[in-house]
Amino acid sequence: LHIDILTEAQGFGLGSHLMQVALNRLIQRGSIGVHLEMSPDTHRAFAFYQQLGFKLLEKHPDNQILGKSFA
Repeated sequence: LHIDILTEAQGFGLGSHLMQVALNRLIQRGSIGVHLEMSPDTHRAFAFYQQLGFKLLEKHPDNQILGKSFA
């Protein structure tokens, strides 16, 4: 899973909307969960994903893995 929102387009709910559409589609297609990899330096993005229900699965010096179960 990967999304990018241009800085000037952030703060309008577009990221949340895109994520909800993607997550709902995954659920409709029978997925039991989703994961993503991100930089540990992007604290704002980490908070964003936490608000969507993602949990930290692994943390490494160069990356961290977050996941969300649909079960």
